[in-house]
Amino acid sequence: MRAGDRVDLELPGGRTTTGRVTSVGKVASVPAGDGGDATPTVELVVSLDDPEATGRLDQAPVEASITTEVRKGVLAVPVNALLALAEGGYAVEVERDGRRQLVGIETGLFADGQVEVDGEGLRAGDQVVVPL
Repeated sequence: MRAGDRVDLELPGGRTTTGRVTSVGKVASVPAGDGGDATPTVELVVSLDDPEATGRLDQAPVEASITTEVRKGVLAVPVNALLALAEGGYAVEVERDGRRQLVGIETGLFADGQVEVDGEGLRAGDQVVVPL
């Protein structure tokens, strides 16, 4: 992230709002008392588009996300549908007419648990097998 980037924020309680990054910290830190499995964080200062959206919050940790690229009109499957092939690359398992078959694919953009896929023989509406 850089100063000036548009950002989506998830506030405590699940509320959301938007804003623009005004500064980005230079040092990642792990909050004290979070143990060894805590995720390092970087301080981000954001100018909110709607300051009233925060309610009474003065300072609070939030999740920030930024969209760097958008793809429209592509096929996408859940990331956990990808099968690594021994010879390299990926496939997805597709169910058609009660039978399952592997379809080799090329991956594209990954976002929100989904991945853009393209492969000869893969069509919109195919039922892709996803492990439980």
